[in-house]
Amino acid sequence: MSLAHLVAHRGVCFVARFVARSFAGALLLGLLAACAPADEPQLLRIPVAALGERTLNQQVSITRGGTTRSFDAVVEIDARRLRLVASGVGLRLLALDYDGERLAISDNRLPEGLPPAWIMNDMLYALAPIETLRKALPAGWQVVDEEGSRILLKDGQPAIDIEYGPDAPWNGSLRVQQRLGGYTLDIVSAEVK
Repeated sequence: MSLAHLVAHRGVCFVARFVARSFAGALLLGLLAACAPADEPQLLRIPVAALGERTLNQQVSITRGGTTRSFDAVVEIDARRLRLVASGVGLRLLALDYDGERLAISDNRLPEGLPPAWIMNDMLYALAPIETLRKALPAGWQVVDEEGSRILLKDGQPAIDIEYGPDAPWNGSLRVQQRLGGYTLDIVSAEVK
């Protein structure tokens, strides 16, 4: 094989490898995007004082795509802020600080494609008093509050189902089935007195 043929052959191989890697990268990005929730949620604006001052210890499990990830969390609510710090196996996984308007995020190690704003909104959907929640919902959203459950509708279609166990939401268990995000949150809370 001549030098010209070898250079041409190696160039073709380089181009073929480059195209294959680019295609694989594009395919991977496409798959990650497909796993991500459909819409980035609008962060709810709920006065934190409406939740009451309290501290909760929580055990949280997120199930998504057949995989469950569990961690412990501490939630502190005062008149101005809701703070959540999650940890698992000695590592800090997530820290959220919400003031009713903005969400500050640090140490985000949530499953890929799961925005922390979804988690904060899910907490607010489950914990906020019903009238406060109704006022904060974006256009096209409704909430139906029944004994032991709360259903959020987006454009008339069920989007989020919340089931409360006895003594929930501040103590006991609750489940948030997030249809739009394709995941389920199971939370067991104990209020620290």
